[in-house]
Amino acid sequence: MSPNDPLVIDAFVRALESHVGIALTPDKRYLLQSRLTPLARSNSLENWPDLLQLLYGRPVGPLHWQAFEALITHETSFFRDPFHFEQLRLKVFPELIARRRRTRRLRLWCAGVSTGQEAYSLAMLLRENFPELLDWDVRILGTDIAASVLARARQGLFSAAEVSRGLSSARLAATFTATKNNHYSINSASLPPVSFETLNLIADWPDLGRFDLVLMRNVLIYFKAERRTQILSKVHARLAEDGGYLMLGASESILNDKLFRTLVLPRGVLFTNLIA
Repeated sequence: MSPNDPLVIDAFVRALESHVGIALTPDKRYLLQSRLTPLARSNSLENWPDLLQLLYGRPVGPLHWQAFEALITHETSFFRDPFHFEQLRLKVFPELIARRRRTRRLRLWCAGVSTGQEAYSLAMLLRENFPELLDWDVRILGTDIAASVLARARQGLFSAAEVSRGLSSARLAATFTATKNNHYSINSASLPPVSFETLNLIADWPDLGRFDLVLMRNVLIYFKAERRTQILSKVHARLAEDGGYLMLGASESILNDKLFRTLVLPRGVLFTNLIA
């Protein structure tokens, strides 16, 4: 069978959606060449169709997962979409802090966290603006399906190009230490605790606990409507019972308004699990 046979490509695309949830529509299949060619060559294969031919008809194994991870978009930056962080500073965190003054406990979750910039941005935002949280039990969880990007997130080491995207010189000086090879290491000891765990959003979830705030920005756009609905239902079940917030990407919306109430912000929207 020719490696360019549509059956080979279709089988891989179906496996990708089945195991990861990403729906690679025909207009996006050009990504197969750009993202799978490096993996093919690292496995001594001439091109990406040869890689798909090698995977075709085999049980899903480590090489499949390397190919799946190569198709996941990991676009991220510090304080990406600054207006979101401004609304967190002005509205969300003041309300959560007032609501949690008795327990002095906050749980925040960044889903699809990639190399960690979003989670670390949350930590910096809290440190800079809410000194009363210094003796609170505050924890930030970042999850992603790709172990390779989570390893980088845990390391907290970023290139000069990465820190230049979204970080002011003041934030860079206050939170990072310059290292060799023009990289910067985050001083995590000065921030609220940030941890990173592997999580496949379309698989069974472990007991994550309940969260006061979930950031799931620009994640659901890669899933079909049915998958998005299933994921949002599980998110709803993991928000704090007395009111938690969900923040999606600027162009995303809730499909099932029976679970969430929409709060209109000056820019974008916010969702809460409390309907009343």
